[in-house]
Amino acid sequence: MTESAPSASEAIPDLATSTGQTLTELSQNQLLLVVFLRHAGCTFCRQALSDLHKIEDQLAEERARLVVVSMSSEEDMLETLKQYKLTDAIAMSDPEKLLYQHFQFSSGGMPELMSPKVMWLGMKACIFEGHGVGKREGDIRQMPGVIVMKNGEVLNRYEHKTAADRPNYLKLVQEARTT
Repeated sequence: MTESAPSASEAIPDLATSTGQTLTELSQNQLLLVVFLRHAGCTFCRQALSDLHKIEDQLAEERARLVVVSMSSEEDMLETLKQYKLTDAIAMSDPEKLLYQHFQFSSGGMPELMSPKVMWLGMKACIFEGHGVGKREGDIRQMPGVIVMKNGEVLNRYEHKTAADRPNYLKLVQEARTT
């Protein structure tokens, strides 16, 4: 496991997902892979959705449900998930960043968001991989993150060091199964 998570006594904010359930409710008796995106126009977030599409069948084999949290509206996020063929993913809108704050995903500065390496990887993802750039929504300084949870408890987490990080989502789920 990486980094510490909020203590179990801290209640997870009761925001509803596109299913109408909260994260705590959804996580009862099932593993959730919860991916926090930066903002709707983020090239790296589009790349992450593409990466998640590629492992969607493996996540199903691991019996892990995918939840994607963004600062976009639920409708916009559902449309974006549809574009990336993640039709089984659950969308969650968090424009006030309550969940980002609860799970302690910080804001980034120049090194995390605009270093030469990040800029190069962004150009590669944008142009060569075809992820492009969308409209800016939400806090463009917000760093992404990932948690794996079950029964309201965080079993594993990944905190991005830069906006360009590409976590091994499947490995995070598999590690959580062994805890």
